[in-house]
Amino acid sequence: MPFEIQGPFGFEDLLAVSDGRALLGFVFVGVLTKTMKIALDSGPVHASAAKFYAVGSFLMRSRNLFVVIGDVLEGTVVAGMRLRMPLGGTSVGVRVASVEYVDVVHEGKGYVGLAMEYADPADLELLMALHVGGETLGLEAE
Repeated sequence: MPFEIQGPFGFEDLLAVSDGRALLGFVFVGVLTKTMKIALDSGPVHASAAKFYAVGSFLMRSRNLFVVIGDVLEGTVVAGMRLRMPLGGTSVGVRVASVEYVDVVHEGKGYVGLAMEYADPADLELLMALHVGGETLGLEAE
């Protein structure tokens, strides 16, 4: 059953595994300053749509992952959803492989990270050309 956790208290990691089940592993090291909704039930988490404010992105070449970081504005984000990113007058939908908690140490802040796998350099080139950041993006169930 989903529930809310509210600060102030800290945690290090929030993970949603690829089958849609949510896990919460935490160590009290920081401070949670806002409410986050986390599903801890034993069944799959079903989400149909969400809004996500992207503050930026980074690359994990060693794992072939492109990660968009930001905050969930509406809804619930789970692995398997498609992140819609603008491209000219249309948008590109990319499958979210996992949802991670990302600490940005120099800012002293934590963000939700949407990790997307890429298969070849052309896919990566497209993702990097989108210059994701400073915008609200939509997510939808596959």
